[in-house]
Amino acid sequence: MNPLDSYLDNVARELRSLPQSKRDEELRELRSHLELRTEDFENLGLPSAAAQAHAVNEFGSAHSVGSKLCDAWEGVTFTVGRLISTLIAVTIIWLITNIALSVGWMALIFWDKAALFPEIPYDLAIVFIGTPFYCGWLFSRRLGRRGPLVALLYFSTLSLLTFNTRTYFPEGLIFSFLPFPIFNLLLAFCGAVCGNGLRQRRLQMAFANGQSFTPTTSKIQYWRSLGLGLIFALIVCPGAALRIYSVLHPTTSAGVLRSSLTVNRGMNHGDFDVPTVLEIRELPPTTPAELAGNERRVFFRLQVRAAKSYAQRRIAFLSHELASPQQRKSWGAQPLRDSLQRLQRNSEQVQGTARLVKTSNGWQVDENSFDRSRLWAWCYDIYYTPNTPTN
Repeated sequence: MNPLDSYLDNVARELRSLPQSKRDEELRELRSHLELRTEDFENLGLPSAAAQAHAVNEFGSAHSVGSKLCDAWEGVTFTVGRLISTLIAVTIIWLITNIALSVGWMALIFWDKAALFPEIPYDLAIVFIGTPFYCGWLFSRRLGRRGPLVALLYFSTLSLLTFNTRTYFPEGLIFSFLPFPIFNLLLAFCGAVCGNGLRQRRLQMAFANGQSFTPTTSKIQYWRSLGLGLIFALIVCPGAALRIYSVLHPTTSAGVLRSSLTVNRGMNHGDFDVPTVLEIRELPPTTPAELAGNERRVFFRLQVRAAKSYAQRRIAFLSHELASPQQRKSWGAQPLRDSLQRLQRNSEQVQGTARLVKTSNGWQVDENSFDRSRLWAWCYDIYYTPNTPTN
């Protein structure tokens, strides 16, 4: 094979992302230019093979020529500045979402009112999965076909820095919610591949229809992204603020009682899961105070459970007591079995009626109107059986 054909074969391999017709068109045009330069060198007295070699060397390496043709086809100019700006943007997004995830995770652990927002874990899961995917997609959007490779290198570096440790920049915040570097790597690579595939698809569809797909300029992309972000913020932020305010400041008696039963669960919050409200409704007024609107009676029905780890500890304790003849005689065999079965089932329904009083600060729960200890007393009923020692 002569140098000219070998060179064109190498360029063709670099153009494999282009449609076949577009690739053939580029190769034909490139061949015509090379043949013209070859003739020029032959007119200077060089042999045909040497003239072709000089023409090929003058055009540059097949990789550089193929990359330039692919960049022109994609409408992406790959520069060091563009790469650095993309890396900075992705790192900023990564840091902000990591901080948000850390705050959300700590709220779930330490904020007692987080139980009033059951959507928080789902929101965290969306951000957790969506962040690396979006970062990978952004790499392909900004860098074209090089996006998947850059995303792979970037998140591989993060994986190495954060593997079995949480002390390195940028993922290793003090309270990091993302201890799964390999999971992030796969999501980012998938996002980059999807972004690159979407771009290639749009280019091929435009070419098939005899049109040229011209990507928007960076300035237009910036203002369009900013506008979409503002619209999204104007839609989401007021709704989220209204949701938070309405939950934290309930105005109805049923809402106040729901918040009280969910947040103020009584003894040892960590030992019991958040109660599930099966039913809660206001009862018709009967007393003069209720008819005047100063009091309300609210019926509630809850499903309560002990935390899995705590239930296992209690089951182990009761099983040990039941196996001991002395303790079985002390506690009573049947009460021990009943309590053990109740803990093994670990699902109790508690219902009752609470009275709420209207004050200047809104509705207040009258704690004397119902026995709040029923939310957890079922777990300790063995201590209150007739066989239980009084000491």
